[in-house]
Amino acid sequence: MKKRLLSILLTLCMALSLLPAVAFAEGGAKAIQSGTGSIHGYDTSAGGYSYIYYGTWRNSPIKWRVLDTKANTGAADALFLLTDECLYPLPGDLYACYIQFNPADKHNRHLWKDSTLQGWFKSTFYSGENSAFTSAERALIPATTQASSVFSYKAPGAPSWDPGMRFQICGLEAEHVFAPSIQDVVNAAYGFTDSASRIAGPSNSLGPGTRYWLRSFEISEQLPFMVGEDASLMGDWGDNPSAVRPAMNLSTAGNNILFVSAAEGGKPAGGLTEIGEYTGNEWKLTLKDASRSGFSVTTTAVSTTNYGGDIRIEYSGAKTGDNEYIAVLLKDSAGNPTYYGRSAALTEASGTVTIPVAAGLTAGDATLYVYNEQYNGDKMTDLASELKSIPLTVEEAETYTVTYTPGANGTGAEFTATKIEGLPLTLAGESFTRTGYTQTGWATVDGGEKVYDLGAIYEENAPITLYPVWTANQYTVTLDSNGGGAVTPSTVTVTYGEDCPAIPVLQWAGHIFCGWYDAQEGGKQYVNDNGNSTARYDKTENCTLYARWSDAPLCTVTFNPNGGILAGKNTSEQRSNDSVQYKPDDPTREGHFFLGWYQDPACTQRWDFDDWVTGDMTLYAGWRILYYTIYFDTAGGSDIGHITQDYGTAITAPAAPTKTGYTFIGWEPELPATMPAKVMTVTAQWSINQYTITFDTDGGSEVAPITQDYGTAITAPAAPTREGYTFTGWDKTIPATMPAGDMTITAQWTVNQYTITYDLDGGTAEGNPDTYTVETDAFTLKNPTRPGYTFTGWSGTGLTGEDNLTVTIPKGSTGNRSYTAHWSLNTYSITYDLNGGTASGNPTSYTVESATITLNQPTKTGYTFTGWSGTDLTGEDNLTVTIPAGSTGDRSYTAHWSLNTYSITYDLDGGTASGNPDFYTVESSTITLNPPTRTGYTFIGWSGTDLSGSDNLTVTIPAGSIGNRSYIAHWSLNTYSITYDLDGGTALGNPDFYTVESSAITLNEPTKAGYVFTGWSGTDLVGEDNLTVTIPAGSIGDRRYTAHWEFDPTIIAALNPTPNVDFLDVSRTDWFYYDVRYVCENGLMNGTSRNRFSPYGTATRGMLVTILYRMENEPRCFGSAAFSDVKPGAYYEKAVVWASQNNIVGGYTDGTFRPDAPVTREQLASILYRYTLYRGQDVSAGETTSLTGYGDAQAVSSYALPAMRWACGTGILQGANGKLNPSGLATRAQLAAMLHRYLTK
Repeated sequence: MKKRLLSILLTLCMALSLLPAVAFAEGGAKAIQSGTGSIHGYDTSAGGYSYIYYGTWRNSPIKWRVLDTKANTGAADALFLLTDECLYPLPGDLYACYIQFNPADKHNRHLWKDSTLQGWFKSTFYSGENSAFTSAERALIPATTQASSVFSYKAPGAPSWDPGMRFQICGLEAEHVFAPSIQDVVNAAYGFTDSASRIAGPSNSLGPGTRYWLRSFEISEQLPFMVGEDASLMGDWGDNPSAVRPAMNLSTAGNNILFVSAAEGGKPAGGLTEIGEYTGNEWKLTLKDASRSGFSVTTTAVSTTNYGGDIRIEYSGAKTGDNEYIAVLLKDSAGNPTYYGRSAALTEASGTVTIPVAAGLTAGDATLYVYNEQYNGDKMTDLASELKSIPLTVEEAETYTVTYTPGANGTGAEFTATKIEGLPLTLAGESFTRTGYTQTGWATVDGGEKVYDLGAIYEENAPITLYPVWTANQYTVTLDSNGGGAVTPSTVTVTYGEDCPAIPVLQWAGHIFCGWYDAQEGGKQYVNDNGNSTARYDKTENCTLYARWSDAPLCTVTFNPNGGILAGKNTSEQRSNDSVQYKPDDPTREGHFFLGWYQDPACTQRWDFDDWVTGDMTLYAGWRILYYTIYFDTAGGSDIGHITQDYGTAITAPAAPTKTGYTFIGWEPELPATMPAKVMTVTAQWSINQYTITFDTDGGSEVAPITQDYGTAITAPAAPTREGYTFTGWDKTIPATMPAGDMTITAQWTVNQYTITYDLDGGTAEGNPDTYTVETDAFTLKNPTRPGYTFTGWSGTGLTGEDNLTVTIPKGSTGNRSYTAHWSLNTYSITYDLNGGTASGNPTSYTVESATITLNQPTKTGYTFTGWSGTDLTGEDNLTVTIPAGSTGDRSYTAHWSLNTYSITYDLDGGTASGNPDFYTVESSTITLNPPTRTGYTFIGWSGTDLSGSDNLTVTIPAGSIGNRSYIAHWSLNTYSITYDLDGGTALGNPDFYTVESSAITLNEPTKAGYVFTGWSGTDLVGEDNLTVTIPAGSIGDRRYTAHWEFDPTIIAALNPTPNVDFLDVSRTDWFYYDVRYVCENGLMNGTSRNRFSPYGTATRGMLVTILYRMENEPRCFGSAAFSDVKPGAYYEKAVVWASQNNIVGGYTDGTFRPDAPVTREQLASILYRYTLYRGQDVSAGETTSLTGYGDAQAVSSYALPAMRWACGTGILQGANGKLNPSGLATRAQLAAMLHRYLTK
């Protein structure tokens, strides 16, 4: 039975799914409906058309008529739409916004396909940058294909004989939006029942008409048709621009239209509220948006009350923005929306929103539908995600009564409100009245303080009684001056029941202010004449208060000119409380300036004519005395300053001016005694003077004086003459015009002067004059002198011959003179005392004409010349003596000497020699050098000064020798022998001899099969247990050492290790302590005896390969050792075979392995490196390690370089003091350390 019932339900669901979406909306009257709701085609019983707003054009939503609920092709899953109004396809106004049908193709202008109009529908209107549709809207506009057809049409009312017209209806080829056909616009089923129904003018027309193109042409004329402005059907050539009226099909398939809602106000903003009733026929759509598939709701259930509340919804995957919301719906049992609400705009893609729920829901369980909605406003298409359902529980809420009562002072009826538990209640606003008061809040006791504002939120879950809180009203009082002019301020604010505030006291010319009244005449006074309140404001409305006035009494104003002259009357009668109504012209008074009218005779209180007269009064003219200036024009005379004084004051005449060459005779006009009442100028009067110029010729010829008027031109007289002199001018310049005063001018003369020139031929003569005059006294020339010469006489003017030793020039002589001196040359001697030395080339005489002489220095064997003493010299150390050219006088010079000391230097090359001198002189006795000595060397001879070769055992410096000397000692290195008594053992690397130059030598411990070396005895040693023997650098002497032994368990311990870690020669403070402990505890090495490890002993090659062989668990190997010194049966035999066959070790070029040879540090690193390769382990550390940081890196053998890099890179090998010491022997301690590091790295 259950299966059969389920089958019936499934069948019913399938049948319902086949019904058109409109079927679900039938009977709905809500503003939001599921699917396409109650949208219908043209239906007169339903009021005509349904309208849908879909897309935008020219920034306005496009309104479409629903012509049919089927497509124009007959398909049932679409609506056939036509725009309600014409659209203007192109930008601009008037005809510019129209489009032509197909003007480019004159032959096919009637065809729809490829026409300009078709192109506009495809590329501009439907798609393109300025498309009318969003991508979501385009998704519901299917591509329509419809075959071309022929349609015959006969206009209604046409005569019977009219055959009508035949039209070609152009087909559609997958076109989304297109022009309607003529068949469409005459189809009564589409509502085109008459011509008027075809008119589609826009409500805000951009052009003169509303014609629009049709997708049809008349067959016979092949003209495209249009609907004209008058609704007529008319053909056109296709180039007449027209508007368009698009048509399209809108898909209703696939539940892509989620809702239709009233085009305006269908989705109110805010919380979840009941959807209102809608009787209109204009709709907008909500489309399912596939791009919102990621939206989800994580809240599993919500609850509210039947009185409302808030619901909180957690969501994720939402789109955000100004138009993005979380929307919610409730539906009835038939699936029709009943409640709608949305959140605030989303800013987060995931989060929680709170949505208020209105009261009125029925208590019980319901389903809430939640979705992410893009709400775009009225008449705009909305987008939504799929609806997510969650359970909603509506609970019955408890309620409380809020009582509102008017109280003792208020009027009005008491009322109540219901407060719902858990929900806030908005308290009532102004609810009661009181004369002169306004309710401003609520109190919880009558007359109490305000507890709640009007409209406040009450959240207490308890009943309450509230009383009104009153605030006295304030009113505006307008002030009317009642004829008295403007009032400022023009209004005041008063409070009911309180005194009026201060109101200004007014003034009105000729009147007395009496106060403010509520009427122009009579009425009640509220403010008195002093501006004080006389009554409380008792009106309940705004009012006007009027100023009250009375006339002011008459008074007289008298004008006193106060010494001046007043034109016109001097009194005026007028009312008081007003400004002066009569003001006479300003009075006049000679020499005074009128200052204005004053209230007092002393003129200290100036009267302001804007002030009011309060009674009889007299005004007095105020004056200020004027000052004037007399200017003095001196007519070229000295300057006299002007006189400025007050009018009528006495004038003191200034001192008379002066003028060069003139005499002052008075002023024109005459200077007044007192200052007149005007500015004036007086001019000086003058008479001209006469002066004389007198000439004093100072003994010359006479010159007559000149007497003339001042300023007249003067003619200069001829120059005077005087015997023996030259006239040089006057002591003053003769002026061009007569000066203002007598003057004397004196002649100026110069005596004639003659020159005396001398040719002294290099001599000098002090005191002889170069010039003389006729007035000069007689004088005798002084004879000249010249170093190195003797003067022999003068020749020259007035002389005979050249031997005139005395020349006198008498007084009165005239004329220029010249004289020449004559000389004879002197010869001087030079003598020398060389004090045993010799000097060649020095002269014995000279003259003043000799060139500069520099004396050659003398020489003396074994001595150094220390200088000259003698003529013109100071001291005895003058090494250079120069007799300058031009010197005179006999000269003598003495040579001085110092004994030379010569050095003897020795390079003893580390030796010593006593008694040999470091210096000698030419006066020293014969010197024989003592031979040197040097530890560890034999002296074999000298080399050096005056010697041949380096084997001169005896060196003698003879007496009388000179010169610095140097000698080098030469040696042969002594070699000392080292002999060993090894008692059957062997010791590799120990030297057989040494020298004093050898580095410190530490003897290698010897080895002896089956024995342990216990120490050395011998040279410089004490006892026989000296395990370490060092011959210090610098030692000398032959040496002998004996090795001592005891039974050696080392080999047995290595093959059968018994760990022992306590050795007398290994301390915890030793750097190798833990290394030794490790190798011993792990059986890798053992001590050399029960209590000794011998850490500084050397490790042998055989021992090392045996340790590695045992570390590999002695792998099986075949064959025998390829080395001549590896004997069968030796403990290391198999280890050497294994190690050599696996390239871990190699032998020497002589075919030996040398198993008992000590291992060097680089050999040890190489063997471990190859052992690592044998084990297949990583050796890459050597590829990047550099050895350049070690000072002896160059000493590493080339074969060992990779191994040394690897060992240093891994830390197995570590240097000391910045060196690697690659060829140093690896001690047992170093072997233990490297094995420890190797096995634990």
